[in-house]
Amino acid sequence: MSRAQIIALEQHVDYWDDGGWRDPFSSAQFTRRQKDYVYAFELPSAYTPEMVVDGTTEFVGSDSRRALEVIERAALTPKANLQIEQRHNATSGPPTAHFHASLPALNGWNSKHGADVLIAVTEDNLASNVTRGENADAHLNHRAVVRELRLLGRVDSFGAFSADLELKLLPYWKPENLHVVVFAQDRSTKTVLAASTTSLFEAAK
Repeated sequence: MSRAQIIALEQHVDYWDDGGWRDPFSSAQFTRRQKDYVYAFELPSAYTPEMVVDGTTEFVGSDSRRALEVIERAALTPKANLQIEQRHNATSGPPTAHFHASLPALNGWNSKHGADVLIAVTEDNLASNVTRGENADAHLNHRAVVRELRLLGRVDSFGAFSADLELKLLPYWKPENLHVVVFAQDRSTKTVLAASTTSLFEAAK
């Protein structure tokens, strides 16, 4: 495979939670986000497990061969140089992390589309024990579980972006397993234009 940084976001939908067991990491926000992809890809309905690569290709997430093929192809598409810089604020307590995100003007940017810049906090080394439903008694291990996802802002008419951001780290998150991900996504096509990630461990000390 070509050298590529794979930035994963594991987003747990909540439409299985009525089966007698609630996924502790599920959220209606992620269900809504998946519905946006259903519309963008003109799919008949949502399904799981689904994998979306670069916002442009979707397939059954358990198909590892397909995943490798799509990631290999996506690695050939250049991304804009989005940067995340950690900043330390002496007035903030340990549960707060500060960053600066910057994106230079995008080449050939079509300002008619517009693009959102989003931030996600992910946590590795999580697990859940399924007590009911079709996966009853299964022990599931998770990586890159999205703990928080929110809009930072939108790129300007040149496709550039710059902002300071502050993250409140919840006490049940384990700092050594946390990452912050910032990515820019075309609002119309859902194409991911740029993405970057960094560990939150040092910032959370």
